[in-house]
Amino acid sequence: MWKLLIVDDEFRIRKELRNLISCMQRDIEIIGEAENGEQAMNIISEIKPDIMLVDIGMPVISGLEFIENIKERDMDCITIIISSSSEFLHVQKALRLNVFDYLLKPVKSSTFHSAIQNAIKELNRRKSNREYEKWKAKNVEENISLVKKSFLNKLIFGEMNKKGIEQNLKFLKIRKESLSGICVIKLLERFNIENDLRKVNYMIELKSIVEKIMCEEEYNVLIHNAENIIIVFSTIRNKEQWYKVGKNLKKAVIKKLNQIVVVAQSESKGEIAEIKNKYKALLNAISREAKQKPFALMMCNFIQAHYFENDFKISKVAEEFKITPAYVTKILKAGIGCSFVYYLTNVRIESAIEMMKDSTVKIGEVSELVGYSSQHYFSRAFKKVTGESPIKFREKRLLGCRMSLEEM
Repeated sequence: MWKLLIVDDEFRIRKELRNLISCMQRDIEIIGEAENGEQAMNIISEIKPDIMLVDIGMPVISGLEFIENIKERDMDCITIIISSSSEFLHVQKALRLNVFDYLLKPVKSSTFHSAIQNAIKELNRRKSNREYEKWKAKNVEENISLVKKSFLNKLIFGEMNKKGIEQNLKFLKIRKESLSGICVIKLLERFNIENDLRKVNYMIELKSIVEKIMCEEEYNVLIHNAENIIIVFSTIRNKEQWYKVGKNLKKAVIKKLNQIVVVAQSESKGEIAEIKNKYKALLNAISREAKQKPFALMMCNFIQAHYFENDFKISKVAEEFKITPAYVTKILKAGIGCSFVYYLTNVRIESAIEMMKDSTVKIGEVSELVGYSSQHYFSRAFKKVTGESPIKFREKRLLGCRMSLEEM
């Protein structure tokens, strides 16, 4: 439905125009009428018309002044002047303002209908052009993304010569400095993830975590779903901060996904030729580390199976695997990048959040069900992990649910 605004100081003319439009049986809605340019400005500040029928000789703000004002606002609407003035200066200014048509009063119905039909054709053409431009922009963006992915893949496997690299860097607007840091992240399957879709979802979430951690840096991300690997190329502004990325990733993945990753990082110092060898070395490092992980994964599975026991301590893990508590800590630190307490707490709080979705279960009951003997300690642990107390967390969630229901 095209929106139309009538701007004329004579009621009789406005009525005639309304009648002419109603006879056309076209998809046109009259959104308002104005006696002068000032009133019209107030209307278009609220509703943007597609077509405007404007008289020239009006009080307060004339038709041509009004059209000049809306042109300054860069409004993409069609303006048709309907005036009794045939003065050359008026017509000349109207042409300069790119007025779509200029009709002289009294307007014949056939002339008016023809002008409106032409206006609608033009609006449809503009709409098609806008949709095409959107489609084109989307496709260009998608194609650039594919080209970038192909380029980065060829880069890490050394399948591109120096000239090709330079051309791609220029075309994709990638600075060499943004390839100086290389980070390879491999998602280890704590459980046997047989469902490909589930695996892809994990990788998408992992990519999201990477992007949040890297948000302040210039980076490019490459995903290899088949190998559960994400490769990150980044600028290195601060070496110390760069090598903290791996630690932060490990903790974030445990907290958000309850999964485990191995991370290897390096720096190429902007030397593109080094990237292939650096990547190969990082893959080897990840492979070695991944082989050392099964013991840590077994411990994680054991913790998952017993976290709800309120007397569950590191000594129980040590007893199960016939090693000392200190060695449990060492294995977990090396394997998943965090301590026994950190991992156990996150498992418990994750489970608590799921239980709290049921509003009939009391906070005290949740506390006991996830292994805390005291609601006080549970609340402290919960706030440490989520930043909020269990009560506030639940209140926000329930409020969110109510708001969603009200919106439906």
